[in-house]
Amino acid sequence: MLKTRSFFSKKSLYRATYNVLLLCSTVFVAPFLLFKALFFGKYKGILLTRLGLKCPELKIDSTKQNLWVHAVSLGEVKAARGFVECLQKIYPDKDIFLSTLTETGFMEAKEIVGVQPFYLPGDLITCSLVKKINPEVLFLIEGDIWPNMVMEAKNVVVINGKISLRTVNAIRFFPFLKSLLIEPISYWCVQSQMVKDRLEQLGVEQQKVLITGDIKTSTRVDDVAPFNKKGILLASSHPQEEELFLECFENESVFLMIAPRHPERFQEVENLLKLKNIPYITSKNLHQKTHEGSKNLAKTLKENARVLLINEMGKLSSFYKAAPCTVVGGSLVSGVGGHNLIEPLLHGSFPLFGPFVEKQMHLKSLLIEWGLFKECSSENLKEVVLEMMNNPNLRELIQTQMLKAKATMEKPIKATFEFLHEANLFS
Repeated sequence: MLKTRSFFSKKSLYRATYNVLLLCSTVFVAPFLLFKALFFGKYKGILLTRLGLKCPELKIDSTKQNLWVHAVSLGEVKAARGFVECLQKIYPDKDIFLSTLTETGFMEAKEIVGVQPFYLPGDLITCSLVKKINPEVLFLIEGDIWPNMVMEAKNVVVINGKISLRTVNAIRFFPFLKSLLIEPISYWCVQSQMVKDRLEQLGVEQQKVLITGDIKTSTRVDDVAPFNKKGILLASSHPQEEELFLECFENESVFLMIAPRHPERFQEVENLLKLKNIPYITSKNLHQKTHEGSKNLAKTLKENARVLLINEMGKLSSFYKAAPCTVVGGSLVSGVGGHNLIEPLLHGSFPLFGPFVEKQMHLKSLLIEWGLFKECSSENLKEVVLEMMNNPNLRELIQTQMLKAKATMEKPIKATFEFLHEANLFS
């Protein structure tokens, strides 16, 4: 009994210390967030929420059981979509809340029918939010763990879990972090054996961890009509990547499509195209012309545009099918670590990526396993792309491999739900 009291006393002390540090950091960063809000238009309408000073307004039916899914940003929300839709199908009587931290994530969340999306507030007030929603289970996509939130929830399950070596080393160096980040988690559904090994090194019991694979491979594919002009797509691009991409195909008669990762960079990329005197059209103008029917769209593209700038959120899937291959952004320059390498496959486009995919190594290993591995650099990107576009035998071989790969993509979500059913988390 004395040992139990000592444990909870230490845990309470750790949590109190964390909250003091969190309050201090909030006071410190508030001026920077306010500056961004005033001069760059960021955090419009959600600044107080981000600072943990205001709870989001939610409609909660007290007669229903609630489920809460948290996905930090765009990539995680996309990964969560198939999982959420399975939750809706299996548990139609439960309300599902979907939280995220970013504008891009929120825009994607709004596209999922039947869920209530919202911006997650700062961890200072997540306790109150957990009490308000009272979720039967809190699901964390990939493991964006907020101590106050997970400590207050009844059942917490990490879906598509991963944990970096840096985090493992930090917990080893500061053991008290384990009580804040690891111990509150009920179960872990993880991407790979490497993640499972790291969790077990931190003392997580074997029966609480299951290797389910990466649910990003199970993302639901929208039935979208292919864009009528074929080209090469640079998806979710970051600073410097657009310029590398444009220079690579500067002297080639290839139609290029560019989709910046963050909406605040749309104007920056448009300015780059103007600076380089490259004829372009934006997806907003494209859709406007299509809607108005004022000009012949094919003629507009043929005569006036060499680049399509996709400057709308939620429209990327409409253009994958027009790209025989897609260059995955965040992989051509260091410091990002790559984005979802599998997503282009879901829409029939072959993924190409640069050498900087350290955050996507599991997906890279899957592509190798499926015979769809193609790592490029800025030096050989043009050569690889032109071969894929001009070699019909290579295209046929790739299409065959892609169909085989897609046949295995539903397994991770199926394994996840089998594990959750055995855990008996739902009433």
